[in-house]
Amino acid sequence: MRTFSPKASDIQRAWHVVDADGLVLGRMATEVARVLRGKHKPIFAPHVDTGDHVIVVNASRVVMTAGSFEEVLVGCDHGRFVDVLGPVSTCAINDYFATQGITLHEGQHAEAGLEACDWIAEVGRRIERGFVLTIDYGHRARELFDERHMRGTLLAYQQHRVSEDFYRSPGEQDLTAHVNFTALENWGKRSGLKTTEFTSQTAFLLALGQPNEFADVYDPGQTETDQIRARLQLKTLIHPEGMGERFHVLLQRK
Repeated sequence: MRTFSPKASDIQRAWHVVDADGLVLGRMATEVARVLRGKHKPIFAPHVDTGDHVIVVNASRVVMTAGSFEEVLVGCDHGRFVDVLGPVSTCAINDYFATQGITLHEGQHAEAGLEACDWIAEVGRRIERGFVLTIDYGHRARELFDERHMRGTLLAYQQHRVSEDFYRSPGEQDLTAHVNFTALENWGKRSGLKTTEFTSQTAFLLALGQPNEFADVYDPGQTETDQIRARLQLKTLIHPEGMGERFHVLLQRK
């Protein structure tokens, strides 16, 4: 059996622009990787680079350059994903920072959580009366975009290991960034949500548990071993050097 090997003259490279807005990251990355390798072509061969070029827009990462925003897009260089700087793809990015009164430092990277803004606004529109409780790791904008976060907060996680190599394993690692609670407050106000409380997870859970001395931590009929395990789990959630101060709680009402 002969192995097919395309010639250089057979390879025609096209450019593809992928709009990341509303797409599931893992699925999008898998499809982009398929195009980069050329698996969508009838001449595909695993030992020859037959792939096309791909640019991903609306990923909403920005960098401050010469006093103005540039968006960090995703391009391809010799079969690998790379950062490509370009003009911002939507005026919503400029509005995102202007609404919060945020000015980035020169060379600072930051994430614009446009989808989170749309989400909280939609939640506010859908409820007539009630509370919205958001618990996650993050900060208010003034702290999130200060000089301590010059590289932004985007990180990649794979098998419990963290890195900034976002493109190493497309579709096989989680990409995550800190929540901007100021944005949730501001865009929530646009649909009638008022901020009731913003505090650390430690303070929130202690306030819930202290009135009955944390009796709700235990289930009826638990053994002493189970109760010890429950107390250790609570300690993990409230410890100031662990999840307790890294996670914050935003309570909004309508």
